Amino acid sequence: MNLDEFKKQWNNSLSANKNFSRRGNELDVIFHSAFERVNQLAKTTKFWWTVSAMGIGLVFILLLVMALLYMWNPELLDSLKNAVPVLVLLPVFVTAVGFLYYRQARIFDVYNCNTLSNALQQSIIRFRNWYQLSVVTFAILLVPVYFLLLTGISYRFDVALSQNTIFAIAASLTILTLVLNHLHYKRTYFHWINQLKNNIDELGK
Repeated sequence: MNLDEFKKQWNNSLSANKNFSRRGNELDVIFHSAFERVNQLAKTTKFWWTVSAMGIGLVFILLLVMALLYMWNPELLDSLKNAVPVLVLLPVFVTAVGFLYYRQARIFDVYNCNTLSNALQQSIIRFRNWYQLSVVTFAILLVPVYFLLLTGISYRFDVALSQNTIFAIAASLTILTLVLNHLHYKRTYFHWINQLKNNIDELGK
């Protein structure tokens, strides 16, 4: 059930339940606050899923064009050897990121729950699990991505860097990226999640 259907169901139950009608105004304020918060979260996550889906499509179109180009000009295959790591890692990376954002876009879907508080609690649990998965995924994938990027830059500008140095820089950039990402989520999603928790506490009173 989507958010609008859940909102309609809530309004119907509010009108039908005598106990709710006694606190109708109070409960209505709490509900609409929670509803707007979930709606905001759902729109944000679905926007990023759309962006990532477009990125995935562009990457695979690019890979298809490259494959056709090499099939049309087999002599270019010799130049492909150095690009194999990138051609393997790129689709893996964008597919993994796309999967994460697809999962994120479904976190704040309102499923068939008996109560609003239960629906919010389930969304919070799904977000917590998703965030842990995203941290692990980016920690694994960003190191080789940065490593290949730095290797290409050092080769392009003829900068002598050992593989150990490049790996250390790649690991440091990965940690920095994860920290900045956490600060961003703390300012946005975690803040909204805390407000949802407050709504749950208010509904439980």
